[in-house]
Amino acid sequence: MLWVIPLALYLLTFVIAFARGTEKIGAVARFIHPVALALLVVSYYASSEWPLSVALILVGFFFSALVCHFALARSRPAADRLTEFYLYVSLGGVVGGAFAALAAPAIFNNVYEYPLALAAACLFRPRATHLMPRLQDASFAAAVAVGVVALVLAPIGPLGATMVMGALGAAASMIAAGWGGGDNRAATLRYAALAASALHALVVLYVAFNSGSIFTHATGANAFTIAQPWGAALMATSFAVLVFAVHATVQPRTAAGRVVDFAHGVAIFSAVLLLMLILNAKRLDAQFLTVTSLAICALAIFLNRGRPLLMAGVVLAAFLMVFIEDARGGRIITQERSFFGIMRTREVPASGGSDGPLERILLHGTTIHGAQLLGPELSRLPLTYYNHNTALGEAILAGLLSGERSRLALIGLGTGSTACLMRSEDELTIYEIDPAIVRLSARPGGDFTYMSQCQPNARVELGDARLRIAEAPDGAFDVIVVDAFSSDAIPAHLLTREAVALYLRKSSERGVVVLHLSNRNLALVAEAARVARDLRAPTLHRVNGRVNTPYLYGGLSASVMIVARSPETLAVLPLASRGEWRVLEAPPGRAWSDDYINVPRALWEQLSGAEDCWRNPHRCDAPR
Repeated sequence: MLWVIPLALYLLTFVIAFARGTEKIGAVARFIHPVALALLVVSYYASSEWPLSVALILVGFFFSALVCHFALARSRPAADRLTEFYLYVSLGGVVGGAFAALAAPAIFNNVYEYPLALAAACLFRPRATHLMPRLQDASFAAAVAVGVVALVLAPIGPLGATMVMGALGAAASMIAAGWGGGDNRAATLRYAALAASALHALVVLYVAFNSGSIFTHATGANAFTIAQPWGAALMATSFAVLVFAVHATVQPRTAAGRVVDFAHGVAIFSAVLLLMLILNAKRLDAQFLTVTSLAICALAIFLNRGRPLLMAGVVLAAFLMVFIEDARGGRIITQERSFFGIMRTREVPASGGSDGPLERILLHGTTIHGAQLLGPELSRLPLTYYNHNTALGEAILAGLLSGERSRLALIGLGTGSTACLMRSEDELTIYEIDPAIVRLSARPGGDFTYMSQCQPNARVELGDARLRIAEAPDGAFDVIVVDAFSSDAIPAHLLTREAVALYLRKSSERGVVVLHLSNRNLALVAEAARVARDLRAPTLHRVNGRVNTPYLYGGLSASVMIVARSPETLAVLPLASRGEWRVLEAPPGRAWSDDYINVPRALWEQLSGAEDCWRNPHRCDAPR
């Protein structure tokens, strides 16, 4: 589903661009294209609202491809050379696909080819004149200032970055007011702009050098109040600079050239930042800079739609903000990219302060794959979903404690936290498809040491887990943990009727299969229940809330289902919170199999709340 829709849209752009009589559609597409890109950029900050975010991404992709294909259609030669033309078109598709699939993962440690492609699409737009070229230049300069804030000023904090940017903007405003002698505005307005800029510079410099006494922190790390009359003075001068700068940029072009307009753009951006600082003083944080900067970039993308090169530059500046915002929140130890996505190890204070231990977190895209505390006394403590008190940790411990010596198979390595839930006499076999995860969590010199400390003799099988575990003898494991469904794109073939039947066949008489079904987007509990129903396998299910610990990500909410060969196995399982585990009757519907995987149904049941109503009918007025 995730690749068929973009492919269909891509092919549709070919049909539209090469059809007869679509010139008017081309003009409409070129107008909508910058709007779509601007909304796409803004949507990245609201990625938690993923249906809206995905829709805007698809719209931005569609119109970017349409603009490129209209340019391609305009360049097609006479009929006698069309064979050669389409050969080169096909060759370009092969080269581009090979670059995305093979070269990009080896060159980049993030998906940098995506913004590069969106920016490159802008270059195929035709040049066009604008009624206010000075405003175009100013908006471009403001977008460049966004990149400066992101790269240079963001590390000093939102307040410091805003004040430094305010000082730079005040200087730019004075340059613009003094240099613009050839401006068409009346001399009175020019001198008034120069006076306002000078006064603004004095106020900004005074406030910046006395910020310790003017900005008084209130409750919370970022909440503060602004001493008067300096707050009112800063607001008044910022507003005056903003008015004069905007008024200047909507005037006809003068002999002063682009330098003045670029200076006006920096002044506009800094004045907006300062005004938002005053108006939003009690909520100042990094989001303050990000939201404002992305809004500036979105406006600049639209205004520069007739200048392809500058429009492409603004797109790159916007994505620079996106990538820096994505990396914010802790020191990045490792970031690498494989065929399976972006792996990032981030190091943060474990208790939120600077005095406590540090914690390393493994992220796959935006999904937490595990965490570990640093320090000899804490590094063996399983965290996140594998905390002893979560449903997943409890299920694994219960399966291990059912015998004096247990054999565990782990599908999906993560940070290897499972190793420290095991006893030294237990045996661990790991099935992992991503070599990058193995290097980070199971090899010497990796970022996580659960494996080396708790199960140094564990066996690692690299490859597709379903194929590799099929090679093991029947009854080889007492516990099989399937933890491969927490990412955005799940390996659905690991949750089919045939897959679960394979796990049960590879488990011993007392063995259990533990399915970690936590997922933000798909209703996997209902799908697992349907599979177990068809296999007539007994199950128990539990969802735990966040476990209170003194550490960040100490114990996360987990949705877990235990599947066994017989009800007797589940009845004697030593579960610590037996009363919280429930038997769920499967909802109606065909179970997933190797020939039938209904991802849209799982998506709809999650979005509509149907699975929650099925699991908790008392929360709904009527069953869905």
